[in-house]
Amino acid sequence: MTSERFSGFRRDVYSNYGHPPIEVPLELAQHLVFGAVDFARGLGFEPVSDFGPCGDLLSTPIGPCPIRFGRNGRVSYVSGPHDDPARVLATLERSVGPGNADVVIGFPG
Repeated sequence: MTSERFSGFRRDVYSNYGHPPIEVPLELAQHLVFGAVDFARGLGFEPVSDFGPCGDLLSTPIGPCPIRFGRNGRVSYVSGPHDDPARVLATLERSVGPGNADVVIGFPG
């Protein structure tokens, strides 16, 4: 993604929040991104095929991830507009068991 395209993308994403994005330390971004990838892999999900360049830009975090993923100690899934909820739910049931994830299906349009 070019710098110009990224600026437009960032503006579009944050326009819904009423606040501009804030800068965070590189270490926080590394732990958030790589921690989320590790958490998802533990549940049976892989990152998108073009994740590699993003990971390369961030480089590998140092030390264990201090961020706890999930919500109140449980896996939480809210379906998005491009998700296949049936596939996601089947994967979650295999990894955490039936009924052991908080799930919201549907995306307001």
